[in-house]
Amino acid sequence: MKKLIVSLALSAAMVLWTIPTLAAPVAELKDKSFEFETVREGEYVLHEFHIKNTGDTVLNIKKVVPG
Repeated sequence: MKKLIVSLALSAAMVLWTIPTLAAPVAELKDKSFEFETVREGEYVLHEFHIKNTGDTVLNIKKVVPG
């Protein structure tokens, strides 16, 4: 009986330990890409992407690369 209680306690501790690691940010984008029309050299163009975090933790955007 003692082994069963210890085993259940260790199992519960392992489950509780991993729960915070399951939380993650999730970036949801309506439009994932955008094609500009022909742009002349020196012309300024702008497009906004709207990002919504549907995850459980803070979403940090550290780098944005055109491509």
